[in-house]
Amino acid sequence: PDNNPRWDPFGEMSGLVGRVKNVAKGVGGAAKEFGRIVIHGNGINPDEIDDGGAEALLERISDGVLADDRRSAAHELRDLVQESRVAQFAIGVIGLPTLITSLAEERKDTELVHGVLEVLVNALTGGVAGADGGADTAVREGGEGAHLAHAGAANADAFVRNPMNLELALSLLDEEDFYVRYHTMQLLTALSATNPFEVQSAIMSNPTGVGRLMDNLTEREVIRNETLLLLISLTRGSEDLRKIVAFEGAFERCFNVIREEGAADGGIIVQDCLELCNNLLRGSPSNQSFFRESSFLHQLPEMLSLKVPSQAKGGPPLAPQKAANLLCALELVTMLVSSSDAGGPSKSAVVNVEGGDDVAAEIAARERAAKEQCRAANQAALAKAGMLDTLLAMCLGVEAVDSVPVRVFALRCLGDMVADSRQNQDLLFAAAVRVADVAGKGGYQTTERSEPALLACLRVALRGLDAAER
Repeated sequence: PDNNPRWDPFGEMSGLVGRVKNVAKGVGGAAKEFGRIVIHGNGINPDEIDDGGAEALLERISDGVLADDRRSAAHELRDLVQESRVAQFAIGVIGLPTLITSLAEERKDTELVHGVLEVLVNALTGGVAGADGGADTAVREGGEGAHLAHAGAANADAFVRNPMNLELALSLLDEEDFYVRYHTMQLLTALSATNPFEVQSAIMSNPTGVGRLMDNLTEREVIRNETLLLLISLTRGSEDLRKIVAFEGAFERCFNVIREEGAADGGIIVQDCLELCNNLLRGSPSNQSFFRESSFLHQLPEMLSLKVPSQAKGGPPLAPQKAANLLCALELVTMLVSSSDAGGPSKSAVVNVEGGDDVAAEIAARERAAKEQCRAANQAALAKAGMLDTLLAMCLGVEAVDSVPVRVFALRCLGDMVADSRQNQDLLFAAAVRVADVAGKGGYQTTERSEPALLACLRVALRGLDAAER
């Protein structure tokens, strides 16, 4: 510096002070600047930043002196995030630290926790463009804000990036307040839609994670329903989690709910329970054996029986939801008796056989044999429970269900029931169904008679009105 005649110590100090002032803007200012760059891009005057008003409300939540003001700010932010895509995106950019801190440090203020959880849920699921035009306008115009259309997924990524956030969310399930548990389940369900692996890992690494979810299946309806949706999402991609959930009592709780809701005559909750059971049983001989040995398999025929009469007997047409329930139940039965999963070689078997590994080939052969043995046991147990008669009644004769997809699925399921099973084939040979003969002028007089089941199948194959049934 002494050799530089132009060096000005006061000027350098002034520049240093300016830089310190910039740093002293704090986390909020830095976050806002980062949010401006992410949302609006460079080259925009900071005074013209439009975060939808989210930052001001976040400051009230974090720095508000009065508890009522913090709660009011949370409720206003909840509504704002639902209406504005810009505000929704701003939550993930600048809002998560404030909201997470409020959840961790203000747990006794249940009303504030309600509001914060609702903000997070809307930030992940809110998709309605507000008056600002939202992401829809940006996408149509191909502008810089097109990424706002994916604000929910971006916010979910930001949330799960810190595993402690998921631990905090799971701990909220222990709270006594009903709405805290309900909104927490909504949050976990929304996170699992885009980040299932992270949510699976958090639940499985938590000693009481699965147990908490199982307890929620006995909660009030809204919490129970959200828990079902979460479990359906998580059990699609984790074999280990499927085993844990099954042995934690999921089958028993699902079947209790199905009975309470009216079985096949019930609503969409019955379908959700059946979908969860399907996820747990799909490709899992251990879960299938547990299901069979716990006597749940013997309850399936009753579950497939409708309480309302068929249209042939004067009943109303089958409602779409009832048809969906029956299709889910038939899918469950098909998984238990179908050879498509049991007979095919596993991925590891194909790789190792081609590599010449005799040990791996032997292990794969044992796995296939175990699956075939499980399938044969399922076929025998279902036949003993009366499943053949139930399937015949659904797809043939006067009691046939008034839904072509259901009848077709029942026929295919019937074929899987008797495939490779001499005992079930003998039962089918001896079975009979009730059919109606139309007589009299105009065809108004009908008489019922018994007909062999195989003859009724042949009649459908030759004269069925729908090509799918034939």
